[in-house]
Amino acid sequence: GGLLPNLSRCASTVYAWEPVQEHYRCTKQMLRKNRIQNVILHHAALGNSRNSLHITTGATDGVWLGGASSVIEQDQPVSPLLTTGQFSWRTEEVVQNCIDDFVYENLSILQLDLEGYESQALEGAVKTVAQHRPWIIVENPSQELDQTIRSWGYTLEQHYAGDSVYKYTKGADHVKETTK
Repeated sequence: GGLLPNLSRCASTVYAWEPVQEHYRCTKQMLRKNRIQNVILHHAALGNSRNSLHITTGATDGVWLGGASSVIEQDQPVSPLLTTGQFSWRTEEVVQNCIDDFVYENLSILQLDLEGYESQALEGAVKTVAQHRPWIIVENPSQELDQTIRSWGYTLEQHYAGDSVYKYTKGADHVKETTK
């Protein structure tokens, strides 16, 4: 939720998703205290299908992950930032939405900081990206994700604070279901 105050000043409406209950609660409180009214906040994860999944919030020994929380698949976090194997993870079950499940007016920026789950979120955003051709901002994209975004007609404009910023430069017919 750290970018929301700045994004809310730049856009008429900001759509945001926060899967971790504590982060969602804090974000709602921050929006209320700062009188930010143009943010539509959802307590959900983003992915390529509508279902539920588990997200880790830390190790059972009390270590809190904060912004490094991660989706759990096959009993391990998908985030490359987390050491796997020897930990027992504290998890929350959360609803997963697809970006394509929502209707947007004039979507201009799609910013994804999903700790290794960006590819799955973009799989669930193919129609939205083709329709709106927003700038796409992704934290540390994998080479495969970078290639997918470029195959949709985007070019890498810049790297900023660990994020890659992509600008749409070709016809919408290039956006296809090519993520894995």
